[in-house]
Amino acid sequence: MALGRRPKRGVADVSTLLQPRELAEQIDVDRSTVRRWLADGRLPVINTIGSHYRIDPAAVSHLFPTICRAGAEGAARGAPSTRR
Repeated sequence: MALGRRPKRGVADVSTLLQPRELAEQIDVDRSTVRRWLADGRLPVINTIGSHYRIDPAAVSHLFPTICRAGAEGAARGAPSTRR
């Protein structure tokens, strides 16, 4: 690791982060739907230096259990609820 560079605490490993397209494929919705959820604040998002969206699978696993199970059949449908 280069001098003066430390990993930030609580930031997921970059190699495990999902692009909106990848999440959309895994939950079987259109990519524009995921981007809208991100823009509306319905999903937690990490912005890269180049202003690209990335999603930590662990942060959305409770909303979409299918992304945590390899080979799971079926997919979550509909927008995640913002109500608690």
